[in-house]
Amino acid sequence: MHIAYSTRSVGKAQAFEYWTDLICDVYVGLDCDCSERSRFEADIVRFDTSQFRLSEISGSAHRAVRSSKRLARSPNDDVLANLQIDGRTSIVQSGRRVELCRGDLAFYDASLEYEIVAESNFRTLVFQLPRRTFSERYSEIGSAVGHKLDGAFGLARPILRFLSEVPNASEEAGVNRAILEQYSVDFLRTAMSLVAPGQKRSTSAQTEACLLRAKQIVEEHLSDPEFNREQLAVLLGISVRGLSRLFSDEKVSPSDYIRLRRLEHCRRALLDPKSTARTITEIAFCYGFNDSAHFSSVFRGAYGQSPRDYRFALERCR
Repeated sequence: MHIAYSTRSVGKAQAFEYWTDLICDVYVGLDCDCSERSRFEADIVRFDTSQFRLSEISGSAHRAVRSSKRLARSPNDDVLANLQIDGRTSIVQSGRRVELCRGDLAFYDASLEYEIVAESNFRTLVFQLPRRTFSERYSEIGSAVGHKLDGAFGLARPILRFLSEVPNASEEAGVNRAILEQYSVDFLRTAMSLVAPGQKRSTSAQTEACLLRAKQIVEEHLSDPEFNREQLAVLLGISVRGLSRLFSDEKVSPSDYIRLRRLEHCRRALLDPKSTARTITEIAFCYGFNDSAHFSSVFRGAYGQSPRDYRFALERCR
């Protein structure tokens, strides 16, 4: 689901003032300027997500500034990431300037002053996330400011390609949006580890990328009851001991991670009105459990209720 806003909904004389008010409502307090206000056009499409704000912005050349006065009037502690889809923009913050071309990504900090300049017609995806999304792993988010992740860089290409498809994927029928959002957060964390020079972090960029790949493999194999940590290690090309080290910062073992992902998918299926015709056993077997009694036991251990009671309680609330 998305919400669209456009300067075309008002007269040309009011378009730029409308845009300035709109951008402040959607993001953070900003002052905007444009050399050709009478010809200015812009659009925002906001996508419905739970873990972060995602918007696609397109429009004419203009300048947006988060000044000290704006910081005082509308404080905000979020971290933002701009992924350039078309055109060129520049971001200036903390004395550093980064130029974004098509396919590039850069982070900036809403708690500090910054300036964004779109030099011509442009289209940008903006991810706005709570600071804790990154501060749990990275000690100095500011070191990522003023550095871009080049879309031509080998390891960056699959990350940025995935992020660029998030708006379209979020609108597709049958897509598990919770998983899509979690992958997006994981990719953005990995992007920060790649873009921040000298960043103090618990794992290297290569480890972040490997962990992300491990999680993708798990999602792809949940329906296989035989899938386990040994098979995951083989598919990653590392030892079981190396796999355990890979998951050390996740505070969960690889085997427990696989089990928890199976349970979470089952829990969501029990919540889904489209799955009311499916039996609990069918749902359990769909996600790799092959024993109903065992599934009921581990589900109760994770969520405090049997699958049957969990589903019944939800049905009574509807």
